Amino acid sequence: MAWFTRQKPAREPGPPAEEPRVRTEGLWLKCDSCRQIIWRKALEENLQVCPKCEFHFKVDA
Repeated sequence: MAWFTRQKPAREPGPPAEEPRVRTEGLWLKCDSCRQIIWRKALEENLQVCPKCEFHFKVDA
């Protein structure tokens, strides 16, 4: 039988576990003409033209 026992250091409570964030930055665009929110993939499929008001977005070089 040991006379002394090791004491475990007290753990400090860390930050609460956060849910992983989903990266949605850059997936949506807002039309400058009608203010409609458009999914970037749908805009690319429509050749950079707003499906609601037919506003033409700038085409990247």
